[in-house]
Amino acid sequence: MAALKTAVGANKKPLLVWALDKGNAGEKAIRKHVARSQQEGCKSWAALPSQFKNEDWNDLHNDTHRNDFYFQFDSRFYWFKLDIERHLKAVERILDSEKLTKEEATTKALKESGAVNEIANCYPTPLHFQKSEETDESWYYLKLDFPQQRPNVKATFTASQLTSASEFKKRLLHVAKGAVYTGDTHQLDRFCKNELPHIKEVKTQNFIGYNKALGVYVFNDIAVQNGKLYTLNEEDYFSLEHVDIKTLSNLSSG
Repeated sequence: MAALKTAVGANKKPLLVWALDKGNAGEKAIRKHVARSQQEGCKSWAALPSQFKNEDWNDLHNDTHRNDFYFQFDSRFYWFKLDIERHLKAVERILDSEKLTKEEATTKALKESGAVNEIANCYPTPLHFQKSEETDESWYYLKLDFPQQRPNVKATFTASQLTSASEFKKRLLHVAKGAVYTGDTHQLDRFCKNELPHIKEVKTQNFIGYNKALGVYVFNDIAVQNGKLYTLNEEDYFSLEHVDIKTLSNLSSG
């Protein structure tokens, strides 16, 4: 930390972003580094890959090599796009005019040729997929996180609402006050293609009470299996032995 302060100047406070390997060891190290950085007076953030992917940052970079991608920051939804032609010209110009290495010039050119746009003032996280066998209807259950410590909102989205920017925008505004999506359908498609295949599928029933086929009692807030009582988990379904389930009924469990 002392060397970093010397490099940036005594009067400057750098913003540090810790992006380590995924998993318990990496996340433990991130917490340690963030805490120490903040104690030293530096702003500090953590960056983690998607919760549904097992790869680390290097694996993800080698896998995609994309010049545009989405990311979350401060519970908002952002899109980054790199202008390749502009970037190549900037690298060439910087190398000709400044005494920098190719790597340093490439990094500096990124600041000139990359654009970041906020495409939603909240961040959606798909939690699970639920389908009613009785009615052949299905929904994706999403959690919407907001900045400034505003409570999150959980809601269902249909397939049509996740494949059209205009429909997604309307549904977002309907389920969460002031939640606005300004991205396009291509950006929404990219998000869904990456995030939706990894979520869990949850069985549903359109009634309250005993499910004979599964041998469980399912109510709104509790479920019973083999004499054991279960409560809803953080994703609003019951994780029982060998089955994940929830009821679609709005009746009180009594």
